[in-house]
Amino acid sequence: MLLERYGLEVVMAFIKDMVRMWLHAWKRFISIALISLLGVAVLTGIYAGCRDAFLATDRFFDTQGLHDIQVLSTAGLTDDDIAALRKISGVAKVQGERSQTVTVDLNGKKTVTMQEIGTNGIDQPYLQSGRMPEKSGEIAVTRKFIKDSGYKKGDHITVTPQDSASSSVSDSAESDTQDGKRAARVTDSGESDNQAPSFPTELTIVGVVLDPQDLTNPDGYSGTNAFRSSATSDYTFFAPSDGVTGSMYTAVTILVKGTADKDSFSDVYDDTVSEVADRIDGTVRTNRQKARHQELLDAGTKQIDEAKAQTDKQFAAAQQQIDSNRSQLNQQIDQIVNMQAGAAAGSLDETTRETLRETVIAASPQLAEAKAQLDQAQSKLDQQKKDTERTLQSKQNELEDSIPQVRWYVQDRSQIGGFSSLKSDLESIQSLGNAFPIVFLLVAVMMSLTAMARMVEEDRGLIGTYIGLGYGRLAVASRYLLFALFACLIGGGLGLIAGFLGIPAFLLVVLRGLYVMPDVRLAYDWLYGTAGVALFVVGVLAATVYACAQEMRQKPASLMRPKAPRAGSRILLERIKPLWNRMSFLGKVTARNIFRFKSRLIMTVGGVAGCTALIVCGLAINDTVAALGAKQYQDVYQYDLMVVANDDDADAMRQKVASDGRVTSSMDVRVESGDLTGDSGSESIQLVAVPDSERSEFGKMVTLQPVRSSWVDGAADTVSLGDDGVIVSQSAASAMGVKAEI
Repeated sequence: MLLERYGLEVVMAFIKDMVRMWLHAWKRFISIALISLLGVAVLTGIYAGCRDAFLATDRFFDTQGLHDIQVLSTAGLTDDDIAALRKISGVAKVQGERSQTVTVDLNGKKTVTMQEIGTNGIDQPYLQSGRMPEKSGEIAVTRKFIKDSGYKKGDHITVTPQDSASSSVSDSAESDTQDGKRAARVTDSGESDNQAPSFPTELTIVGVVLDPQDLTNPDGYSGTNAFRSSATSDYTFFAPSDGVTGSMYTAVTILVKGTADKDSFSDVYDDTVSEVADRIDGTVRTNRQKARHQELLDAGTKQIDEAKAQTDKQFAAAQQQIDSNRSQLNQQIDQIVNMQAGAAAGSLDETTRETLRETVIAASPQLAEAKAQLDQAQSKLDQQKKDTERTLQSKQNELEDSIPQVRWYVQDRSQIGGFSSLKSDLESIQSLGNAFPIVFLLVAVMMSLTAMARMVEEDRGLIGTYIGLGYGRLAVASRYLLFALFACLIGGGLGLIAGFLGIPAFLLVVLRGLYVMPDVRLAYDWLYGTAGVALFVVGVLAATVYACAQEMRQKPASLMRPKAPRAGSRILLERIKPLWNRMSFLGKVTARNIFRFKSRLIMTVGGVAGCTALIVCGLAINDTVAALGAKQYQDVYQYDLMVVANDDDADAMRQKVASDGRVTSSMDVRVESGDLTGDSGSESIQLVAVPDSERSEFGKMVTLQPVRSSWVDGAADTVSLGDDGVIVSQSAASAMGVKAEI
């Protein structure tokens, strides 16, 4: 339009003057570009770093086949359970997993989970060095074990299986035999035909792997003193199926259809998995729990019947032996009777013959002793029969009570400690990236408004001239709008480079100190990057439009005249004579200008306040994180060490702790896993049971305080254990929506 109206020379002169004005205001240009650079970099950088970490771990989980759902059972899982799970709609793959808890001598006993490498592509360990185990006795270990133990590939390890309780009736009835007498013994244990997994104990390290369920970096910040640890054992060894015995599974893992194409950390993924988990929690879970319980009952009944049949067989053999010995004794007695009767032996009736037998036995101490032994053996055998029948009947009656109800636990990835920790840490960092850019945006808007308002005010005479010559207000305003636009675009472009390359690279260095994340790629998000630059462009341009509109709404004649100074007025300080009279001339001028130009005061104070808020926020986050450990392990947990052992080693552990001269006080507690059920569902929890005899020591070891609603509540009283009820942590209460009874 300008070209058609004024011609090329006039337009070029207008453009040349505009460029000259831009070059003269290069400091303002740099300041607007710099604040845009910082804002866009922070807005996109933290987001991009967390997004790259999320995408990398999601690709890793998909490649290694990290399970979407895991099913656990208090009585183990069988092939029938796997078959039932395969029939559920939405299930893509099902894999039975066998594992065993063992101990290894590594500066004391350490707990190790022997994990079978699945054959269906689920929960596959990631090979870092060496090769995957293929033969019986070969294992792959984690980097953490290599670091702690000093072992290397090719070394041999011996592990000891931990004792595991069996179910209800033993596989076979044991018996003792002595002098033709047999006594059956039936134990209190019982199992079905599915045997618990058993792994080789002589092992050879052939590879170092990364467990997809635990991405903690042992060489990083958490290598020596992890802030939190979700592992139930110290280490995990991975072994091939070769050499593993037992048909019972310790867990069943499931991949859900369609989840491989979804972000593992998104709500869409959670909803997809929840639908399948709800189907499992429905009739399948209930039916299989009942079926497994009945299977254990049938197995127990079968083993009792087998024990009864075996004991009956043993008793029959013993009875046959006694009868054979008695028959031989009777034949020997009859021979003596026939010799004594002579020719009349054939005519003796049974009564007379029996009398003669008694006479012969009484006359012979050897025969009397033999008969007494046989009678005693018969009496003991009869008594053993009665005792065994009574014992078997008692076991049959107790079978229903001795086999507990089977319970399934259906868990998704949120129950994996490594997954939930990684997600929580990344989301916490990402939340900072959502808050900080807002402050930068406000500072950028206020800075650009101040800068452009001064720039327009300085050129008001030139603006009036251009408008008086016939230039449109939009054409004149474009000088300043393009100035602000180019500053934002250049600063935003550089901010995108820093945001998608620089900050993520630095952030990933920090994250790699916490977690091992293979195949991390720095990716650009076109939508988020464009939106980040557009956000600052719109904010700065809006401030520029407002500054231009304030001046250009006047007539050209008013613009070409110098702007009249604002009318002076008395300020509050002038009314305070002792203070005002002692101020210098420049001080009085400064005070009057501050109250005269209130908009500049607000923008200056707002900008300084925003920048100060960012600095204070960063320091506060640093101080808060640094204080967490001290508050947790000095104010709440006051003990220095927790020693954990199974029931078999508990007494030995107490003796060792008591014999250590450095221990001043100790307390026995029992730690179990359980479920906390409320109106909103159930959550897995850790239950710490304190015996009544240790309640006095509990207050010395742990100091619990009620949750304060705000910082103004003051110091809170401590919470003590009572005779009834439990103390629930704030996180569990918030998750379940439960409250304390007052």
